[in-house]
Amino acid sequence: MERVGLREANIHFAKYIRKVKEGKKILLTDRGKPIAIVSPFAKKEEPMEGRLRLMEERGILKRAAGKIKLRTLINLPGKEVSRIVSENREERS
Repeated sequence: MERVGLREANIHFAKYIRKVKEGKKILLTDRGKPIAIVSPFAKKEEPMEGRLRLMEERGILKRAAGKIKLRTLINLPGKEVSRIVSENREERS
């Protein structure tokens, strides 16, 4: 997050608003003391997307760059899990 003094923000207002439009947050300071954060207006997003973004901002998560290649499925011997669950439910009834 970029720190900007009030005077600097006032003089170059358009420059900092442009940065906010790009998705960046600006911390406004008065004589070095934080007083406000200017951030983009939150778009309506899926709850999971909001959580992921928050974790990314906090440095907990780093998203993959590009597509992830998924491996082919492995067929295991035996019954399918869904079939076992269905049979178990029928036995309880």
